[in-house]
Amino acid sequence: MATIAPLDVSILTRMMGTSDPAYLRDVTRLFVKSTRRMLGDLRRAWERADMDALLLAAHGLKGAARTVGATPLAGIMATLEDGLRRKTPNLPIAESLAQSQDEFNRLVIWLRKL
Repeated sequence: MATIAPLDVSILTRMMGTSDPAYLRDVTRLFVKSTRRMLGDLRRAWERADMDALLLAAHGLKGAARTVGATPLAGIMATLEDGLRRKTPNLPIAESLAQSQDEFNRLVIWLRKL
């Protein structure tokens, strides 16, 4: 079974309206920078047990990830957001945060190879 790429370049180019490599590098650099901040927001909200802030951060990261085509990361955040909205008992929040960090790390490594 093939591994899904951490970023779908066709989504990125469609959303940005260009396939210019320099422009797309700038966009992905900004995405990486903002995602680091958002992952920190997620961790801090979890540490404070602030479910409203956690929901807001998950929603924001899901949207940002979808916009650039980081589909696997968006999927992790969508699952977390849905569970938080439904107040799912025993929601594996810590595991979701670890998965999101792992997926982000995979994305950063993948981007370096482009």
